[in-house]
Amino acid sequence: MTSFLDALTTAHNGGDIGAVLACFTDDVDYRDIFFGDCRGHEQLAAMLTRTFAESARHTWTITRSLATAEAIVAEWDFDYTIAASIPFGDGRRLAFPAMSWFEMRGERCFRYREFFDRTATLHLQGIPADKVATIVARRSTVRVLEPSAG
Repeated sequence: MTSFLDALTTAHNGGDIGAVLACFTDDVDYRDIFFGDCRGHEQLAAMLTRTFAESARHTWTITRSLATAEAIVAEWDFDYTIAASIPFGDGRRLAFPAMSWFEMRGERCFRYREFFDRTATLHLQGIPADKVATIVARRSTVRVLEPSAG
């Protein structure tokens, strides 16, 4: 399974969308914390195009992983520089730790989930606090259970 992670990070770090897509099934269910949910290669390719356009440089480094035949869990560091075309954070370089869950069918991933401190990452990109709050509220991973919201 480390060959999967090697192929994925090599393709991603090289900005090779075709090679990234080859790591995922055609019906992939991909949840990106920044850009939201993608289903299938067409949506994933569009999200990757945006990702690569918005980062002038990026490096995804796996630091530790655990694999079974059904899944891979990987800790990683992401280091990227925001592209000059982005209104906030022009040229700012950020690095953060994260974790991913890959559910596998053979050598390809069919469901992907990632976990990191999105709010801090958005804030440190230079996005104003009110806009960060709007982004987080629109795609929150937290639900209010009590008191009832309505």
